[in-house]
Amino acid sequence: MPRPSDDELANMQQITGCEAQMWFQIRPQNDRTFQFNAFSEARIMNGLLWILLEKINGKTAEELSEFDLTAFLPNSVLHND
Repeated sequence: MPRPSDDELANMQQITGCEAQMWFQIRPQNDRTFQFNAFSEARIMNGLLWILLEKINGKTAEELSEFDLTAFLPNSVLHND
């Protein structure tokens, strides 16, 4: 994911406690779905965030409440048989 501008980062919530700096933003949409934006200074974390955002962007609150991250990750491209 490309690095957001400084203005965009200023509008995102910084997540503390991470080894690399990371930001996250939730934007409710008029159609009752949510759009998420995230960025990490760590390239591997950015890749993981991209995979997650591809799955959760555009979902409703109900769909998000049913999303099981622990089931998703083993079945994602990260899974190595």
